[in-house]
Amino acid sequence: MYWFRDQSFLYFIPWLIDALAWFIGGWLIATHAFKIDVNKRLIVGFGLGLIFNLWLINLVGHCLSTSLAYHLSALIVLLVGLLFWIKSGKPFFESAMLKVWPILLLWAGVFIYSLMLERGLKIFDDQLQLPAISVIASGGFPPRYFLNANSQFAYHYGFQILAASLMRIGGMFPWSASDFAKALIWSYSLILLGFIIHAYIKNVWKTIAAVAIFTFLGNTRYLLMLLPSSVLQTFDSSIGFLGVSAFMNVPFSQALFMPWNVVPGPPTPYIFGFQSGIYPSYHMYHSGQLSLAMVLIFLIWLLNKEIKNWKSIPFLAIILSHLALTYESAYALLAASFIFLYTLLRLKRNACQFDSMKPLLIALFISIPFAFFQGGSLLSLIQSAFFKFLGNQPQVSVHNLTEQVISINWPPSIFSTNFGDLSLFDVHQLIVGLLDIGPILFFVPMLTPWAW
Repeated sequence: MYWFRDQSFLYFIPWLIDALAWFIGGWLIATHAFKIDVNKRLIVGFGLGLIFNLWLINLVGHCLSTSLAYHLSALIVLLVGLLFWIKSGKPFFESAMLKVWPILLLWAGVFIYSLMLERGLKIFDDQLQLPAISVIASGGFPPRYFLNANSQFAYHYGFQILAASLMRIGGMFPWSASDFAKALIWSYSLILLGFIIHAYIKNVWKTIAAVAIFTFLGNTRYLLMLLPSSVLQTFDSSIGFLGVSAFMNVPFSQALFMPWNVVPGPPTPYIFGFQSGIYPSYHMYHSGQLSLAMVLIFLIWLLNKEIKNWKSIPFLAIILSHLALTYESAYALLAASFIFLYTLLRLKRNACQFDSMKPLLIALFISIPFAFFQGGSLLSLIQSAFFKFLGNQPQVSVHNLTEQVISINWPPSIFSTNFGDLSLFDVHQLIVGLLDIGPILFFVPMLTPWAW
């Protein structure tokens, strides 16, 4: 059987019970710690409970056994939610929340589609994901590197905790747990995106259309394939290759039309001209980490506007902390953006927006110690720097770029995983870089009105 180790759905029940516990806890926290609209509480509460649970699993797992960490974390989320409800003195349930059933039905449909799509796909970096999931499910925290048990897993693993819980207490195989977790997170991220878009355009059908556009909006490198061959060949001397793409051993003008052979890859390779080394379309995200990072960013976006009082801040800090464990580069960019925006508002003396940034900035500073010491790439970065300071050999890394998580390049360039650094001052490289980013670049001023 593909899904469960013991060929029975009954072994999935313990995970469902835990999921019900952290879902109820997250829903109660969303209801009583934030000012969320009644028709959003169930869905936003699901994400809040899930992230709180995953964060606690990693934290509790450093002190207690793995199995106990999974169950105890779900129980803590439930108890925290119940404590908020008891102190509020409000009814436990409001029937108005059930009006969200069309969205739940849509989410179920997208989830089933995504689950069938992920089943057995096993492309891109699954050779890294599946061993990591097995190690996290069977071992303790912080997880050990699966190719060297004497070293910690010096890589982000915020998403793998979810898949590991499905394997450990849900009776799944590593691959089926990974498929289920990826489908759950990817489909949920689209629902959250719908909430964000609807808050601006106030139209259901336009919201659905916008989410669909976002799903398939990506790079436009393929537009170069329309150029005459004589023009396209002028790019060859300017464009080099990086990583797997370097094994194509042909000029850029020919590579665009060739299959992109990546291991593991799909049975029929993608054509290189339809790939992107910067911004692939969202339906191509099959690793889980980036989808979970999107969920975390969307939750911050939604919850920051609904802060009720100081009790909301710890949950924003937890979301930010788990973002650091899931996608440390996104965490670093968000942190820098928050500090920059806060400084800008102070200089402009915009009191209203300045005050609205304070809770988010407090949450950010609370999250920083957790971000650097909870495990993953940032902890590895600190340990490597410490070992080098002492003159010792740093621990073995998952890949040779672990120490380059944060780097400053000059002159500024656009980095592509297919081509490396693309200079802003070389016309051919700039064109390739902008096309690899795609039309989403033109939406940036709409998301940041102050940029006008």
